Amino acid sequence: MAGDAESCRRYTRGARGEFSVRRARVVGLRPGWFSDRGVCSLAAGRPCVVQDTGFEARIPPGPGLLAWSTVEEAAEALERVAADYARHARGAREVAAEFFDARVLLPPILEAAGL
Repeated sequence: MAGDAESCRRYTRGARGEFSVRRARVVGLRPGWFSDRGVCSLAAGRPCVVQDTGFEARIPPGPGLLAWSTVEEAAEALERVAADYARHARGAREVAAEFFDARVLLPPILEAAGL
């Protein structure tokens, strides 16, 4: 989609959010997979409506991050975001800060590496 980092940032900032569908294998195995593009969208305050891969065991869905399993659930989640976009945009940023900030993620990684 983007040839360089700045193009990627512009694309993410210009989007209203992210809607994603995962491969059947990822959904069936439920490894908790979550895309880096989704993390970037959350950090930019863009709500994410993503197919359930089991990630909610570590990152609870809520305002800004909605999981779906059926087409009906996906449609409902998109309607919820559209009905209160400002709340979901704030929620997306809060999810990014709480679960994906380097201050949250880096310490356990460094500890596991013995650093």
